[in-house]
Amino acid sequence: MNMKKTALLILAGGMALALAACSSGGSQKNTKQVTNENSDVNYPDGDLRIQVPFKTGGALDVQVRTTVQYLSKELGVNVIVENTAGAGGQLGTTEYLKEPANTSTILLTDGWLMTVTPMISSVQYSIDEYMPIIDHNIIDFCLFACPSKSGINNIDDLKTYGADNRVLFGSGGAGTSLYVVQKSLLDAMGVQSDTISQNSTSEGMGNLMAGTVDVTLSSFTDAADYVANGDIVPILWFGKETYKDDDVYAQGVPCAKEQGIEIDYQGFTYYSIRKGTDEKVIEKLQNAFTAVYENPEFKEECKKIGFAPTGMKTEEINSYLKAYTEMADKNFTLE
Repeated sequence: MNMKKTALLILAGGMALALAACSSGGSQKNTKQVTNENSDVNYPDGDLRIQVPFKTGGALDVQVRTTVQYLSKELGVNVIVENTAGAGGQLGTTEYLKEPANTSTILLTDGWLMTVTPMISSVQYSIDEYMPIIDHNIIDFCLFACPSKSGINNIDDLKTYGADNRVLFGSGGAGTSLYVVQKSLLDAMGVQSDTISQNSTSEGMGNLMAGTVDVTLSSFTDAADYVANGDIVPILWFGKETYKDDDVYAQGVPCAKEQGIEIDYQGFTYYSIRKGTDEKVIEKLQNAFTAVYENPEFKEECKKIGFAPTGMKTEEINSYLKAYTEMADKNFTLE
């Protein structure tokens, strides 16, 4: 079992999520009648749509569009991607609630939007209104520094530097995941900090190497070339044990828990559908996605674009979301 799935399953820890069922309300357009036969469920009876609450051309969008090429063949229908970007994903996530149960539209769902965002923002949706189908991607994140600019080579250097200086970190601003995770980490270390705004993690890498910020959070994949070139160094990540998954990081990256810091963070996305949808519909979608994820050609394409779904299904996802919500409520600096 790879480290990403292991980290999530340990975090979930066997917790069961008893989500309260809400009304599935909304417009009745696109409602699918589900057969009660033991044979194949009549779903979808037309095109399947995947609503992506993020911009066209972004990494998540590219991953979804790669997936649908294979998913269409498994389901025998056209699979259409529709982007509804805005408010960091909240717009599309909220608009999806117009869909009824058994809808022919499913939602690419961001775990952070379902767990932490409602703690710090007033949102018009509830986790109870969606039913997870299967995971899309898990992205491991790491805190990086640029020694040539800050003199920070490791976590002990960061603590020493932070004893006499306010640590500047890159993020999308207060309330965003990168802000909350880094602010919470530095608070837990007893370090004073401020943020410098960035529009993307790639911009954050540029700011780090220019000395505009002292540390920044990025995925291992996005930072790999800079690490290989010796421009930046990884100093801490948010898994359960030392990270050694990739050749670039073979020397190992210490984890927060080894420092006594109970903070977890992975970028976690999954597919969901309206609560109240027939279990046979969910099972059919799970089987189709699983066949895609196990397809050798699909796996090769995934390597090229840097994503690897693990196949987590409804119960595992619900347990993870419940455990993550509890961890965030206990350990995050929520402002």
